[in-house]
Amino acid sequence: MATNSTDVVIVGGGVIGCATALYLSRRGASATVVEMNGVASGASGKAAGILTPYSGSCDPGLLALSPATLALHAELAVSLPEITGIDHGYDERPHLRVAIDEEDVEPLRVWQSSRRAEGFDSRWLEPGDAKSLTDWLTEDIVAAIECNFEPTVDAHAFTTSVWAAAEKGGARLVQGRVAGLLTENGRRAAGVKLDDGSSVHAGHVVIASGPWAGEAGDWLGVPVPVRPQKGQLLYLAPAQDCETPVSFGAITKGGVVLPKRITGTIVGSTREETGFDVTPTADGRHEILAVASRLTDRIDPSDIVGHTACLRPKPSDGV
Repeated sequence: MATNSTDVVIVGGGVIGCATALYLSRRGASATVVEMNGVASGASGKAAGILTPYSGSCDPGLLALSPATLALHAELAVSLPEITGIDHGYDERPHLRVAIDEEDVEPLRVWQSSRRAEGFDSRWLEPGDAKSLTDWLTEDIVAAIECNFEPTVDAHAFTTSVWAAAEKGGARLVQGRVAGLLTENGRRAAGVKLDDGSSVHAGHVVIASGPWAGEAGDWLGVPVPVRPQKGQLLYLAPAQDCETPVSFGAITKGGVVLPKRITGTIVGSTREETGFDVTPTADGRHEILAVASRLTDRIDPSDIVGHTACLRPKPSDGV
């Protein structure tokens, strides 16, 4: 059997696996990424690319990481293109969280109060003020908050650029599916075994396989409570007149409209428990458009030029 060795083997070529390889390489460690399909082939290549900890449960532990991670993204927005020549679409345009029913106003006020307590300021907007920022909003809007601390990137370009920088730093990619762990003295992980019978020996193993992380439970002999959650997105052709200068989404109803700096506008998203199925569906398209129609009347179905689905990793606590 073919064998090779590295300081760290990373299972998964998504954004976390690639970023881990990048920062290891910057510290002089050799890193090998094992990826079964291709870099950025999953959610890391198809996600909406919102840099925010506020799309889920607002867990205090995750929120505490926000300033550091946003600072890293700001640094990478400058340094990565210099290394790789790839513009990954980092964009700091404002984002509006909107209430589209009176029952949404109180959650919106609570959200604003919580962010202020964390040191992040935002601006409360009445409907007329919100519509003065973008004429994409419908008459359903009853209030909004303007935020300036949630940038976006193009997910595929960002992950691709991160990997290109990691590779320039000496990281390497192995194509294949991990079948299990190599162990030392029956306990310590010492690398991975691949389906084709080959192996990669390593001093450390990092599992960064996103929604497939649950498979590691079979290797470890303990449950890894992560399952896939499907999300679908629609892509609009670049506007002929002028895209909205802000992104916006509903505070409680779901749905978001994201103009991107280097691509067209993204509209999404669904949250589906359908296992590992990544097929875009007519039902998903209908759900996205139904929610989006409460936010904006500027989406014509004839403007939809793309429809994708990908899988988020969802742990048992739902965060």
